Amino acid sequence: MSSGTKPSLVFCHGILADGSCFNKVMPTFQAEGYEVISAQYPLDDNVEDVAAARYYLNQVSGPAILVGAFSRAPNVFSPEFKDCYEYRLLPNMRHKPGDAILFHADVLVLEYALRAPLPAATLCPVREQTTGRAFIDPSSMQIVRLEQQWPRRHNEGSKFPVSWSWYIDYGRVMMDGKAFWLPKTISSKASSLDGGRFKWSFLATYGNYHLMTVTSTVLPAANSSQP
Repeated sequence: MSSGTKPSLVFCHGILADGSCFNKVMPTFQAEGYEVISAQYPLDDNVEDVAAARYYLNQVSGPAILVGAFSRAPNVFSPEFKDCYEYRLLPNMRHKPGDAILFHADVLVLEYALRAPLPAATLCPVREQTTGRAFIDPSSMQIVRLEQQWPRRHNEGSKFPVSWSWYIDYGRVMMDGKAFWLPKTISSKASSLDGGRFKWSFLATYGNYHLMTVTSTVLPAANSSQP
């Protein structure tokens, strides 16, 4: 329950995730006296997703702060899931073979693949065959590009297995004298394995990032005796 002196927190997940991705951080805020809730939506339709987020905002008792998460894509390099994947370091390269992407300096390329069979004692973020590559800037050890393929992923709400792939390009962004590595481009494609009767794709670009400071004031209820 809300303490009455702190804002409520509504956690909103991004692509490649659901509301459960906040399960480990929510108890920390609850212990600090915050009222918290995690929104759940399918990411199938922008209008419906916004309506779902508004619904969760109306479920909390006080002024709310939206807490967003872009995606769980970097989970493949989380120490928590290191036993889920096999990794192989490739020679330095300036571009991805067969693609028009050109890096200004050599990058490290790390291939990864979900282990088969999966370790019984580890709760892995995905259960289906997954492979991909990470392109890493050796001077900063930051990921500059992340790719992933799910060869036979069953699309939610569809009986057709699909081949799904995506990539995220990250760039260095300076804000308030500090460097942040943030997404620049996200591309995602899926095609059903029945000859392509079901297909979808999107390409999103991001820029003009700004730091934002949020403050809030919790007012007493209308029937409160406080001045």
